[in-house]
Amino acid sequence: MHWMKTRGLGAGSIGLVAVLLGCTIDSKSVGEDGSSDDGTASATDTSESGESGAAMCEQYDSTEDIGPQVEIVVRSEASATVWFAGDGGCNSAAPDYTIADAAGDDVRYWLNSCTDVFCSQIGQAGSCADGSCADCAAPQSGRMEPGVAADTGWVGRQMATLEVDPQCAVDDVCPATCERMDQAPPGTYEIAVTVFRSCTGACECDGDVSPCGVWGVHELGDPQTYTATVEYPGQTSVEIVIDDG
Repeated sequence: MHWMKTRGLGAGSIGLVAVLLGCTIDSKSVGEDGSSDDGTASATDTSESGESGAAMCEQYDSTEDIGPQVEIVVRSEASATVWFAGDGGCNSAAPDYTIADAAGDDVRYWLNSCTDVFCSQIGQAGSCADGSCADCAAPQSGRMEPGVAADTGWVGRQMATLEVDPQCAVDDVCPATCERMDQAPPGTYEIAVTVFRSCTGACECDGDVSPCGVWGVHELGDPQTYTATVEYPGQTSVEIVIDDG
């Protein structure tokens, strides 16, 4: 089962180039105490409080045990084919989704392996310089036929962007910011999936499997968003039904 990311999509049609180089791993971030207006937490906040050395660098440690994971099933009960934006993963054909907390704030649960660095890497020799994209191409969108269901999910994490303190970085190769994986707190979360009713261009898939990735240049239109809520962590599965509404 593949765990994904998504971005909000506005009304109207969008142009999509279906072959991307690079992959993402799953995982919009919820603000946390000490974060700046732009959502970036400052490492200097800790040092000013009197902490230093190893104690200060502990703030970069990700939560070791995250979960439970939530299974997300997207089921099409529409009478016609629908298309969806993909998550950009290698050979992925699962729909993108967004997550918002009870306050309506976006939860960023994904990490771009081509550009982002885990905070856990900054203290490891060579780690900051080793980041690279996986050698694969990914469809930017997918196609789903009536009566088909797609499985995806959320592992129950959220990402926090922290400024890198030079005292904690292995060398000057490390970036100015890093991404820490945190456990999502208990609460109500809304999961949203957007599908498109129309597609022009290269809208077909290779093979008969559904859902499937669409690789050619195409344009999607007539978007519609469907949502479902999850009471986390007590609820570990949710179904989002696509209909003709």
